Amino acid sequence: MPEELKKAMQGLAEDAIKVLREAMQSDDQRARIMAASHVLDRGYGKPTQSVDLTAKTDMGAAHLEALKARMQSRRGDQAAEEATLASTLVEEHEAQTTHQRGIDANGTAGP
Repeated sequence: MPEELKKAMQGLAEDAIKVLREAMQSDDQRARIMAASHVLDRGYGKPTQSVDLTAKTDMGAAHLEALKARMQSRRGDQAAEEATLASTLVEEHEAQTTHQRGIDANGTAGP
């Protein structure tokens, strides 16, 4: 709130208090209750309200499940990498074996 407006509102505080005082003397019970409520709220603060923040989920268990899922995903990625590496090694071994079969007993390449 701009400081100018805040000061202007504070300047009307005495008049507002007079209005509340008059409203508390009103014949209308609703007006008296509202005025009294406003006076008490401003003088002592609004009553506190309790809020139930109890979690319905066991956060420890949920966190553990998330970690397990992440580990399984990583294992899957690692397994895929290992399978690719194994496949490459097998192909290299087969290529080397095929090449060695083409070399004769004297160590020279065949026809």
